[in-house]
Amino acid sequence: MTIASLLLWLAASPPPATLVMSFDPAEATAEQDWVGPAASELLARGLSIAGVPVADRGERLRAQSALELPQVALTRATALRIAEALGANRLVTGTYAVKGDQVTLSLRLLDAEHASLSSAIVASGPLARLGDLAHSLAWDVALASATPPAMSRESYFVRRPDASFEAVKTYGRGLAAHRAATQLRLARDALSLAPQFHEARLTLGQLLREAGEFSAAYETLNRIPADAPESRTARFLQGVALLEIGRYRDAAKLYASLAEADPTPAVLNNEALAVLRSPENDGRASDLLRRAADLA
Repeated sequence: MTIASLLLWLAASPPPATLVMSFDPAEATAEQDWVGPAASELLARGLSIAGVPVADRGERLRAQSALELPQVALTRATALRIAEALGANRLVTGTYAVKGDQVTLSLRLLDAEHASLSSAIVASGPLARLGDLAHSLAWDVALASATPPAMSRESYFVRRPDASFEAVKTYGRGLAAHRAATQLRLARDALSLAPQFHEARLTLGQLLREAGEFSAAYETLNRIPADAPESRTARFLQGVALLEIGRYRDAAKLYASLAEADPTPAVLNNEALAVLRSPENDGRASDLLRRAADLA
């Protein structure tokens, strides 16, 4: 097993409860093809803030690639295959419609275990407020989950995306792009428009890591502050970057701090890998792997 495949195996998180698919256009228009990816990613961000385990875009794209599925609009049956591959038990699919300066988002929840489909959850408003609309929809989806959000509605809405419309649009255009160079450029452009748009910064870090620019990915992710909703994911990915460039001691310390706050199987597995490869291997790896297996 190569280091890359080993890292991918060890970085696998516990099965996400929810998989959010990119929203499809009610009517195909190339000018607005950024709306679906932006809305779905910001919806997934909102779910994560509300405490709903959710698969990120990278996990979905890797699953699509493993299943040899094209990066195009998918049928509900095909989306279910992706959910099954990720171990997700709930699927969110949706559509968007843009008329003038107004947008309507409509989504449905599919319970993969019981094959039950919810009624449509709809939000409409100015296209310029797409980020707020997606954030609001995420709250409604979270309320429908088995475990309601632990925070108040007021606390949740304080954490809506801190980005202008142009930044959200640029971010969405990057998500909709097919070339890696274009994705990187547009993620950087979105950040230049809204430096506090940490979802875009997280995406940029992921893109840099996928491009093999591990040091640049680490530094990019390091700019996400500890109190940002994206912080824990950013720290986890920083650890992967450290493992890739051979900074095992630093990776072990980073994952140990994450495990102290929340010892998930993914964190404990990667801490074990860092300890095993560190020059001063202190023998903790076996215990860490055992704890990870117990939690899985």
